[in-house]
Amino acid sequence: MDSLNDNKFYKKNLKEIYKIFDSSETGLTSYKVKNWIHRGAKNLLTKAPEKTFLSRVLVAISEPMVKVLIIAIFLTIIINIMSIEQHQTPDWGQTIGITFSVLLATLVTVFMEKRSQDAFLALKEIGDKRNIKVMREGIIYEIPIEDIFPGDIIFISTGDKIPADGRIIENNDLEIDESLLTGESQASRKIQEPLQGDNYSLGERLNMVYSGTFVVSGHAKILVTAIGDNTEIGKISTSVQIEYNILTPLQKELGNLGKKIAIAGIGIAIIVFCLKIFNYYIDSQLNLPNIAQAITICIVLIVSTIPEGLPTMIAATLALGAIRLSKENALVKKLAVCESIGAIDVICSDKTGTLTENKMSVIKIENLNEDMLVKNIFFNNSSAFSQDKNSTKKFIGNPTEIALLNYYSNLKEKFIIKEEKLLFQYPFNSTKKSMGSIISTSTLNNYIFFIKGAPEKIFEVCKISEFEKQNQLQAIQAEQRIGRRIIAFAHKNLSKEEKWRDFENDLMKDCIYDGFASISDPIRKEVFDAITTCQRAGIDVKILTGDNTLTATTIANELGLIKSDSLILDAKDIDSMNDYELRGKLQHISVIGRSNPLTKLRIVNTLMEMGKSVAVTGDGINDAP
Repeated sequence: MDSLNDNKFYKKNLKEIYKIFDSSETGLTSYKVKNWIHRGAKNLLTKAPEKTFLSRVLVAISEPMVKVLIIAIFLTIIINIMSIEQHQTPDWGQTIGITFSVLLATLVTVFMEKRSQDAFLALKEIGDKRNIKVMREGIIYEIPIEDIFPGDIIFISTGDKIPADGRIIENNDLEIDESLLTGESQASRKIQEPLQGDNYSLGERLNMVYSGTFVVSGHAKILVTAIGDNTEIGKISTSVQIEYNILTPLQKELGNLGKKIAIAGIGIAIIVFCLKIFNYYIDSQLNLPNIAQAITICIVLIVSTIPEGLPTMIAATLALGAIRLSKENALVKKLAVCESIGAIDVICSDKTGTLTENKMSVIKIENLNEDMLVKNIFFNNSSAFSQDKNSTKKFIGNPTEIALLNYYSNLKEKFIIKEEKLLFQYPFNSTKKSMGSIISTSTLNNYIFFIKGAPEKIFEVCKISEFEKQNQLQAIQAEQRIGRRIIAFAHKNLSKEEKWRDFENDLMKDCIYDGFASISDPIRKEVFDAITTCQRAGIDVKILTGDNTLTATTIANELGLIKSDSLILDAKDIDSMNDYELRGKLQHISVIGRSNPLTKLRIVNTLMEMGKSVAVTGDGINDAP
């Protein structure tokens, strides 16, 4: 099954893909389904085995200072044994004290990390138990998503979470929110035709869908090409389960401190031992009991140099830090991370959902007729509502339309809609790049046609002076240059009822232009202060996003992250560099657009090789590695 994942399905025609999976236009045969079941195929992500209590203890006692304490325990035991042999009273108090320090430090570390791990596991247990429609041998069934196999034909529609990777067979205005994987805040409008060429990032594969993403509008028929661990989200899940034994700054310092203590203690002990032996030799008292006493004194000196309270104090301090972070809704996997946060040199941040809200909002309205524009927003949309259109929390569907409806919700007291009713709707399609609606008004036999869409399409159907058109185009282009999405609005008054289904072409002329809305994903309010704090602390902030470079640069400019010598690059530029070139430019790179997980990982690893302490922040699966 792994070999199937190497195929670039986005560039193949459907007949080739059917052949690869031994499938057809009617779906998998029952024989092929049995083969997949026999092979143990399941559309599930493999979970990493949970660590045992013993393995957690072994990791905890591998800390540098704890190792030193364990050596000290053995040394005190040797001292006491030697005391017993010399008929002296042994002192087990020090042995017990150091042992207690080791146990306390270990248990605090183990139980605090276990608490956090349980919270992470609880999040992972939120499974997907849905059913999905699938076609097999021409018959449509409804089956659990874990029973989907490569070669199956499945059906998806608005609101669905996609259960597997696949190639689009039939497409009806499908738009998918892929921000989880790509970081792109705007929904991706899909096609079904094969793509030409090879170098396509995930966000550019417009004829593919990916597990874990969401359908925001439209519906489609999909040929499944990958399930479980072989999906794009599965590959990321597998990679994040690999544990890297990277020491934090504190662990490195404690390791160095342990070595210095050991060298100092052993050095002093050797000097004292040599002086003792020399004195015994001068005094003619060099015998086995005296040599044993000299060894005992040296061991005591070594043990006395060890700060046995230090590991316990550090573990307790880090545990308190983890508890404080948990109150701020931050889970800590390893206690040492609480300290390493304070040693950060560079923060590599995602954009969508991290610096921004990942919620499209109306930033600006340029209106020539506010009343008609607002009514256009209210009636002329394809979003769904769980109750009514007066709810600001119940809109579902296309993010752009939700942004417009939320804008209307803030104005609903000013624009009360009573008598008007929606009669007919012309859905959006990628050819006309617009959608329209017919409403009846309070006046008998009076109707209004509302249309909204891409500005160039709206201007084509509107009656507008050249002067006004140029003014509007300049304003629109200014918004587009900073990465915002523009929706234009128009209307047309009608005096009689028609057969609306067949009347759209007649309506698409001599409309009255009403204005446009500028829409984007706004920056979180708290981010400005956070960036300022980082800059004051000397921390370099870099934006690594799957979104397009223009939008990312706009955000970086607003946050003051762009300097005179800053470099703004695309992931393809990074991939074309060798490691030496990347190190030379990395200090000046502020923004990397169209970043995939591997690009982000390479940047972080290179920064660490340069001696930087790096933090990564993001809310998407593409940030997990």
